[in-house]
Amino acid sequence: MGVEKGNFDLFIDSSGREVDFLFKEEVFLRNIIIPALDECRPDYDKPHTEGVVFWTKQILEERPDLDSKVLITAAYLHDYGYFGLFGEETDWDEVQDRKQAHMVRGAEMARELLSQHWFQGGYTAEQIDKIASLVLIHDRLDKISGEEETLLVEADTLGNLDTDFIKPTFSDEDNERFIKEVERKRRPLFRNARALEAYPEVLEKRMEFYQEMSG
Repeated sequence: MGVEKGNFDLFIDSSGREVDFLFKEEVFLRNIIIPALDECRPDYDKPHTEGVVFWTKQILEERPDLDSKVLITAAYLHDYGYFGLFGEETDWDEVQDRKQAHMVRGAEMARELLSQHWFQGGYTAEQIDKIASLVLIHDRLDKISGEEETLLVEADTLGNLDTDFIKPTFSDEDNERFIKEVERKRRPLFRNARALEAYPEVLEKRMEFYQEMSG
C-alpha cells in the first residue's frame, strides 16, 4: 500500500502478525497510541486495541462502502480514554465504573490528537467528527444503530474475546459474568458476515483457555 515504514519499529502486533498499514496516518497512530496504551491496564489495553484494529480490518474487507480510514482510526482510539484511569489491579466492577468516563475523555483526546501537526490534512473535519462520535458511543450498547457503530462494536467484542491477542486475566467468576454480558448485550448487535463467522471461533478459543487454566 505504499506506506514507508522508515525508522518505526512497532510493526508486529501482540498476536505475532505483521501490521498491514492501509494509510500513511496509521503509522503515526500506531506509534503514538500503542506505547500510551502499554502504560494502561497491564497486558490488556495494548493487545486489546491491536485486536480491535485487526478485526476492524477483517470485517471491512467485506464492507468497501464504509470509510475504512474513519473506522480503523476509531479502532485505535476507542479506548484511549482509559489512559490514567486504572491502577495495577483491575476487576470487573472497576472496569464498569469507568466506562462512561473513558468514552467522554477518549472522544476529547481523539479530537485533540487528530488536530496535531502529524495528522495535518490527513482527515477532514467531518471525518474527525465521526471518529470522535464513534469513540463517544462505542460502549453505549443501547444507543448503537448505525453501520459504522455496529462494525466497531463487533470488532471491539472480538478483540476482547480473542486470546491470540489477549491472555485473559479475569477470574473464572468474572469471566463467566463477562461472557454472559457479551451474549446478552453484544452478540445480538452483530450484523456483518465476517464478524458472525468469527464470533463462535474466538469464543471457543477463550473457553478452551479457561479450561486449560483450570487444569
